[in-house]
Amino acid sequence: MINISTSNYYSWNSRQGLPNNHNGIIPKINWTLDWERQAVISMH
Repeated sequence: MINISTSNYYSWNSRQGLPNNHNGIIPKINWTLDWERQAVISMH
């Protein structure tokens, strides 16, 4: 066994196939200004 609690296992199992959201809030498109977005695109 991998030595995890039952509740952690079932929590993990219920999220199977879903994207990871463990890093907190995902930035929204309106959090950057248009000129910032264009600068990143042109630099890429």
